[in-house]
Amino acid sequence: MFIKVCIANLLLYTSLYTLLPVLPAIMHSISNSSSIQHAALLLFYFLGGVLLTGPFLSYIQDRFQHKSIAVFSYLGLSVTALLFTGVSHQWFPLLLMAYGVFSTLSTSIGITIAIDISPSELRNFGNKTITWTGSIGFLLGIILCCILFPTQSNFTLIYASASLPLIGILFLLTLKLHFRAPMGSGLLHLDRFLLPRGWPFIINSITLATVISCTIALFYHLASTTTPPALYFIFLISGYLSSAFVVFSFLQRISRRVFIQAFVGILCIGLSYPLFAIPEFPYLPNYLLGLGIGLIVPEFISLFVKVSTHCQRGTANTSQSISWEIGLTLGLIAYYYIQESEMETLQFILATGGFSILFFLFISYPYFRRYQIRR
Repeated sequence: MFIKVCIANLLLYTSLYTLLPVLPAIMHSISNSSSIQHAALLLFYFLGGVLLTGPFLSYIQDRFQHKSIAVFSYLGLSVTALLFTGVSHQWFPLLLMAYGVFSTLSTSIGITIAIDISPSELRNFGNKTITWTGSIGFLLGIILCCILFPTQSNFTLIYASASLPLIGILFLLTLKLHFRAPMGSGLLHLDRFLLPRGWPFIINSITLATVISCTIALFYHLASTTTPPALYFIFLISGYLSSAFVVFSFLQRISRRVFIQAFVGILCIGLSYPLFAIPEFPYLPNYLLGLGIGLIVPEFISLFVKVSTHCQRGTANTSQSISWEIGLTLGLIAYYYIQESEMETLQFILATGGFSILFFLFISYPYFRRYQIRR
């Protein structure tokens, strides 16, 4: 069953990031609005949907069966994506909020189901695995976006994005989950939405995801002028996949692994853009960026989970997932807003990346060492 959940999660994230990175460009072309910057700012409505849903997640997951929530949210995501092909631009804010709501529901319930079906002694491994498949889906979505967006119509890309959650539903329908009686959870639960003890990791996750998202968007822009962008992102996903080899062959055996793995991941991400300017190594920065993502995402899950109590494990996962989603969206907004100036984009990436490194070294990791509950 766990493999089916991972496949559904992979398809979900592939769907999201096939469409989300180019939504501002699609909305701009459909509405003929004054600028693409204005279209990018509409993504704040998507973030509004993400944040609006969070406080109700605990109630929804307690009141309804997890499988039903997953099927409903996957279907909602697919239908909302399709509606971008047939509505006028006045409806874009409402559609983006709905897209954010279904995105949050679907990503959070996938993590919850993965925890439900994992044996207690393997839940930490299950957390990392489901997050890992989501990150692969994120990268596959970007590759699919690079293939479809320059050569096909906007509608083809939207149809591709909308079809993937429907395939995911086929896997979800085959799951046999145990019946859960409602526990009588209250309607609003801010503490079940974001983990208060994890506040440094929330900030760090948002800033890191912002850097990653903005850097990937910039890579796409620069690569599209020379080489097919999909080739650059194949090296990106190759770096991500090789991170598993690096962890199990080297980092798994050293002390203070959490610190070393997270810090090396941040450094790989930080080095990726300056190396892009070296023509002798055209694919090295993409490989390093993928390697950095693969190293850091699972370790940030560990940071959240290891400072949480046993009953807060789900909240820790939701906090990491939503923080990452917020950061990726902010990176897209930043890129589209300042894309006319490559230098300003670089300055933004370096400033945000530098802040993220310093924040991890002087706040996040010392905080983790002080408040760590689990080993």
